[in-house]
Amino acid sequence: MSNALPRMAAMLVILLAIPLIYQSFRWAAADMNAYPVRYAIERWQSSDEAVTLAALDKVTDNIDTSLDWSADNAEYYELKARLLLYRALLSREEPADFESNIRQALSLHESAIGHRPHWPYSWANKSLMKAYLGEFDQEFSTAVAQAAKFGPWELSANLTVLEAGLIGWRQLQPELQIQVLAAAERATDHRFRAVRTLLDRYRLRYPMCSQMTRSPQRKKLCQ
Repeated sequence: MSNALPRMAAMLVILLAIPLIYQSFRWAAADMNAYPVRYAIERWQSSDEAVTLAALDKVTDNIDTSLDWSADNAEYYELKARLLLYRALLSREEPADFESNIRQALSLHESAIGHRPHWPYSWANKSLMKAYLGEFDQEFSTAVAQAAKFGPWELSANLTVLEAGLIGWRQLQPELQIQVLAAAERATDHRFRAVRTLLDRYRLRYPMCSQMTRSPQRKKLCQ
């Protein structure tokens, strides 16, 4: 009897550990498949390497596997949405395909928000997808406000909100223009060259600069 009790206790510990081991395996498998996706996106962002449909198909399979293993991971939804954005930009000559990919990306950003509602990047990316669709509505306004609320000094979030605002600048109500302008100012204080690139891309540097408050970095941006 004295030997049976330790054996029973050991068996109980093993049985209790099995779900934890299995969950750890799922997380590891999911992250292993997500790594090539992160690497590909970072490479495309930091170099002139062309994004191809074949490359997108390959890493899309990876992120789908990650989501199969870990369907509650907000980052994986964000990664897949980014791939759909690349796919949409490659299909700009086909308006129906472009809109379909952007709407799928929008849905994925909303899924990410559902799992991590305080993540400013998801809100910022949602505003960008709405801008690509030309939908400067209450959802767009909310996304811009939430990105500012949860990530006021997150450079990537501010740049994304800025681009969303620049896409529809002339369609925005004055109060929304003020919010986009604030994102531009915050981003300028961190990396004015990135802001200048966006403003020049949309030919809005001088209209935006005319409304910015002055600071050393903003002076460099606007000179």
